[in-house]
Amino acid sequence: MPNDAKFGLVIGVTVVIAISVVFFRKEPGRLPPRAGRAAAAVGTSNVPAAPTHSLNRPVEAETAAQRADQSPR
Repeated sequence: MPNDAKFGLVIGVTVVIAISVVFFRKEPGRLPPRAGRAAAAVGTSNVPAAPTHSLNRPVEAETAAQRADQSPR
């Protein structure tokens, strides 16, 4: 690899890192909550979980001929 290519690679990587540091700086967070206030407790919800067995039911196959026989005329 020629020296010019190495130099260009180093400069390019440096520019990318500098841009990422400038644009993705950590923003200052909120002030901490006051000592007299307690944080809200995070708990589980009262919504029951969806049954998983309903997603895995076998489905009976139906051909077009069977469907045509069942349709009202």
